[in-house]
Amino acid sequence: MRQGTGLDGVRQQLEQALKLFGRRPVPDYANAIKEAVSAVEGTVKLINGSRGGGLHDALEAVAAKIDLHPALKAGMQKLYGYASDEAGIRHARLEAGTVDEAEARLMVVTCSALVNFLIVKAEAAGLLKTQ
Repeated sequence: MRQGTGLDGVRQQLEQALKLFGRRPVPDYANAIKEAVSAVEGTVKLINGSRGGGLHDALEAVAAKIDLHPALKAGMQKLYGYASDEAGIRHARLEAGTVDEAEARLMVVTCSALVNFLIVKAEAAGLLKTQ
């Protein structure tokens, strides 16, 4: 991740996601996904300059500022929705559930790619400055 963008918190979330994913002998896949999804949300909010609210409103505002294909925006919202619905990973589960390695790997890698994609797009639009 580039320096000077104000994304230190996002970097820490992605690093924590990797640490939780690779923790041995017992990886923490659910929390790895939480951290990775939160990194995407943090990136969008930083680009938009917002603090509160969820990903949806901030992503709508960012999509108006950068060249973001509607299908990519919808995909990001769906990934966030997957992790955030009432039975989702980011909320307390009422029933025991499992998150396997494949699911965690998909989310950590995808969220990392989305963070990098958003940073490049925001830089191109002049919304983030790097050193």
